Amino acid sequence: NVSGNIEDIEVAIDSPSGEEVSAQVQDLGSGTFKAEFCPKIAGEHQIYISFREEQVPGSPFACKVYNVTAIKVRECVKGIVGKPVTFLVETSHAGPGNLEVTVNNGQVPTSAQAQGNHTYAISFNPKEAKPHIVELKFNGESVPGSPFK
Repeated sequence: NVSGNIEDIEVAIDSPSGEEVSAQVQDLGSGTFKAEFCPKIAGEHQIYISFREEQVPGSPFACKVYNVTAIKVRECVKGIVGKPVTFLVETSHAGPGNLEVTVNNGQVPTSAQAQGNHTYAISFNPKEAKPHIVELKFNGESVPGSPFK
């Protein structure tokens, strides 16, 4: 256990483009410090932490930043019972993450096929002539405009 003060802590953050991102370090007391930063772009940031001019074990740390509002959904056409409905979802500017697609609360199976450059063709096959609700989430957050009908 080592004691120190805020002057002993240095935090440097590199964005995916290589630009340095400023961080604010706060002393929470009892030898605990908090660093905050506001990323400007999505992607993996590297966080370098030094204590008394020595890198702490594990530094640099990877911080994966995403932006759910950067996801683009190409309009879905009206479906016909028994024929696949396909639409495209583009995630290239959203950063790292997990895209989840459900149709009618998971009652209708979906498939995703990579099209390259972080674009996915999402398909489902309507079995009934009724509205189908498509929900898209990225890292657990609803994609803007979701759910789609």
